[in-house]
Amino acid sequence: MPSFATDAQMTQPPVPQLWAGDSNAFWRQRVDSRPIDQARTAALAQWDMAVGFPGGTRWQGAVYGQPIQIIPANAPRTPVLDDRRPFWDVITGKADVMLPLPPVIRREADPTCPFDKHWRATDGLSLFEAWVLRPKAWPFTGFACSDWAIWDLSRPWNAPGQPRGVVAGAFPHAPLVLTVEDCLSRPLDKALFLGLPDYSNAAPVGPARGTDGTLAAHPLRAGERLLLRSGALDRVRQQAGATSPAANLAMGLATHGLVLGDKTGSVAVVTMTQDQRWPQLLGPGLGLRLTDFVVLVP
Repeated sequence: MPSFATDAQMTQPPVPQLWAGDSNAFWRQRVDSRPIDQARTAALAQWDMAVGFPGGTRWQGAVYGQPIQIIPANAPRTPVLDDRRPFWDVITGKADVMLPLPPVIRREADPTCPFDKHWRATDGLSLFEAWVLRPKAWPFTGFACSDWAIWDLSRPWNAPGQPRGVVAGAFPHAPLVLTVEDCLSRPLDKALFLGLPDYSNAAPVGPARGTDGTLAAHPLRAGERLLLRSGALDRVRQQAGATSPAANLAMGLATHGLVLGDKTGSVAVVTMTQDQRWPQLLGPGLGLRLTDFVVLVP
C-alpha cells in the first residue's frame, strides 16, 4: 500500500519536457513582442506586492514546493475516491479513479502539507495531477482526492477529451512549475505559474477556462500574462551576476513571463519544485514586485 512521505524532498529529479511534441503549448511561447495593456499595467500600482520565489524554504514544518514524481510506465494503479461524493455513496466503497500512486507519495509542501495537498506525477505518456490527495478513513479505507486530471501527453493539452485540470484557471499546472534545470545553466524558456491572494472576478482570458477571483476592481484576470520589465531584469543581473541562475530566471520572465492561474493564502507566489537547492541557487531572491511586470494584451 502506498504511503505518504514523512520528510521533504531534497532534490527534484529532472522532469522530462511535458508535451514535447506540442510546439504551440502556451507556456513555451515567447511573448516579449506582444502589446502591453497600458491601463491594467498602470492599475497594478494600487495592488502592488512582493512576488515570492520561496522554493526550498521552510514554514510551519513544511518545505515549500511541488514535487513532480517520475513513475514507470504501466505502474500499478491504486483506487482513489472522489471525496466530493455524498456520505452514502462513499459507504459503497466504489473507487472513482485509478491513479498510479508510487510507494512513497510526495505532495506539495511535504511533510506537513499545510496547503492544497497537490500531487503531480508523470510516466512520460501521461501527466497525473490530483488536488487534496489524502488518506481516507472508514467507511472507505485508502485514498481520496477532491479533484484530479489525467492528461494525455501525445495530444495538445486543450484537445477534445482532455481534462480541465485541478487549478482554478483550468489548464495544466505541472508544465509551468519552475525546476532547477530550467534556470541552472541557461535562460528560462517557459512561462511560470503565478498565484495571488485574490484577483479579478471577470471572465478568464488567454489559456484560462475558469477562475476563482472575487475582486471586481482588480486589474488581473485568470490567464493574464505578465512580463518582466527590462529595468527589473537589469537590476537582477547586476545584483546576482549575468550568468547566475537568478539572472537566467529573470531573463525568462522577460521573454515568457508569468501566467495567473489560482489564488494563494496571503502572498503572491511563483510555483517551484520542492528542491532544497533553491536557497543556495537564488541567494536572497530576486526582490521582484508586481509593479516590476507589465500586463500583456490577451
